[in-house]
Amino acid sequence: MEEIRQALARHRASLSPSRFTNEDFRRFKRQHRTAQGEPAVLSDVVPIIEGAQGKRNAARDNAFRNLEHLTDDTLVPGKPDLYYGARPEQLNPDVRSALSGQIVPTAQEELPIAPNFFLEVKGPGASAEVAPRQVCYDGALGARGILSLQSYGEAEKVYDNKAYALTCYYMGGVLGIYTSHPIPPLHPGGQPGFVTTEVKQYLLTADVDNFRQAAAAYRNGIDWAKRQRDEAIDRANERANRAASQLPGPSPDVDVKVNFSSPISASNATVDGVTNMLMTASRDLSSFEPDIFADQPSTSISPQTLHLTVML
Repeated sequence: MEEIRQALARHRASLSPSRFTNEDFRRFKRQHRTAQGEPAVLSDVVPIIEGAQGKRNAARDNAFRNLEHLTDDTLVPGKPDLYYGARPEQLNPDVRSALSGQIVPTAQEELPIAPNFFLEVKGPGASAEVAPRQVCYDGALGARGILSLQSYGEAEKVYDNKAYALTCYYMGGVLGIYTSHPIPPLHPGGQPGFVTTEVKQYLLTADVDNFRQAAAAYRNGIDWAKRQRDEAIDRANERANRAASQLPGPSPDVDVKVNFSSPISASNATVDGVTNMLMTASRDLSSFEPDIFADQPSTSISPQTLHLTVML
């Protein structure tokens, strides 16, 4: 947690007094006061907090219907107001297929995958109880996805008691930031749990210094989540490439016909998770600059694969 807090507290040149002025802060307060409802907060307030973030890794308001059930059929699919993930082409296609129910949120193939940074917003008059529940839910889905990438190719899930996902909420001028991390099942063969922990809360409307600290934490959080996501993807890609290179070749005593017409299919055991939130267990869930980080070059292998017809 201390490492995460240090990462979020890094100075950002884009929020220095010369670049984010008192007039910019007054504009933020005006937008905050006049925003009526979640759509207005997302379109008018959040962009000021975010700054010049790249949007290729972001998506808004998509129900996570493609993800496997986190509990049973008592919950609707997760639907964060905003999330950041990886470009689909960044991940080995075989890994992406094998872990689809853990890391591919929707059937829209062009949208980001393996999301691990989420934002929930609430407009004036919203219930204060809803946002923390959504934070727990979103974070558990994100933590499960990163866990599946880190554990790809391993005999068992990898638990290191560290967090690799962040979830934020913005409501009434307050920005809350939370981590989510998985814990091992309580019993052999059981499902993992997910723990949500508060990092810090900020009152953005108090004064310009509070705003700068909060906006820096938010922007640094996006960058921090990308680093965690990229490391997990790189690890999964490396294992997939190593496994592909170790596939046994054909025997010299047989005649082999090679066909490159279709991709290989991969399978991988998946485990559903259970959050530590107070909800019924169930199974159907239909500084440092620059501000913008370039996407990592894809390390994925070509989806070509061998179809072997053996002539004995």
